[in-house]
Amino acid sequence: MKQFDPWMMLAVAQEMLGGLLWPLLFSAFLLGAFLLWLLVRDRGIRRGNARLAGLLALPAGLAAIWLIFVISNSALMDIGGPIDWFVMLLIWSAGAASAALVAYVVLTVWKPRHG
Repeated sequence: MKQFDPWMMLAVAQEMLGGLLWPLLFSAFLLGAFLLWLLVRDRGIRRGNARLAGLLALPAGLAAIWLIFVISNSALMDIGGPIDWFVMLLIWSAGAASAALVAYVVLTVWKPRHG
């Protein structure tokens, strides 16, 4: 593969995630729109909620890696080269970031600001 092809990346993602791809993309779009609305409504980020969401993100990254192992029917011993470790880092980062965003949105909606 000599050049980047986004359609090929979409095909690979569809093959890896199967029926989960489109609901995940749709929920990511909704989460982003809702987060943007909350940031505009509150005129910024709430530090306490962001701190707690960050703490919840750490184990969520590990849960994302575990989920990928379950979905792909592979094990930690199957990781071989540097690209495999890089992909694991990307999976952990995506799981942690997604969980942090979801936790921040839930905490901000659950505990409205008074005044």
